[in-house]
Amino acid sequence: MQTATPHGLKQSFEQLTVLLRMMPPQEVRQKIWRSWKEEKKTIEATQ
Repeated sequence: MQTATPHGLKQSFEQLTVLLRMMPPQEVRQKIWRSWKEEKKTIEATQ
């Protein structure tokens, strides 16, 4: 399992910020929601 490093978190946060600037809010929300669900599924599968 991957551990989230502060650097990795910072990187993904910056990517999110860029996405937020480029995409309409609705799309951003859907994208975040989808990736969150995927991550949750992955975490549950590994437990």
